[in-house]
Amino acid sequence: MTFTKEQLIEQAKGCQMLAQCAVDARPDDVAAAKNLALVEIALAALTAVPIYQLINDDWYDADKETYDAVVAAGGTGRVVYVTPQPCPRCGVASTRPNGEHYCHVKTGETD
Repeated sequence: MTFTKEQLIEQAKGCQMLAQCAVDARPDDVAAAKNLALVEIALAALTAVPIYQLINDDWYDADKETYDAVVAAGGTGRVVYVTPQPCPRCGVASTRPNGEHYCHVKTGETD
């Protein structure tokens, strides 16, 4: 059997909800807490986004096209993965690979 990433994310979210309910019902249950931790790790791994970085004097972020061109030309690069962090103002996590967040653009607000 094969599954899409989206299917696994949905499954993990369901498991996370059940695991959280188990922890809430039995706060001292170590196995329930471990299950919740494992599901959270799996969900973080499934939702991680790549950040392409190149080095000059220090590491800096680059778009994928620039990263590919520089690395193909012999430059040094690395790809790091981060989980999307929710906006502290509205709680929405960015879905953009570079982490940009535009939740307040419509209202004219700035972060």
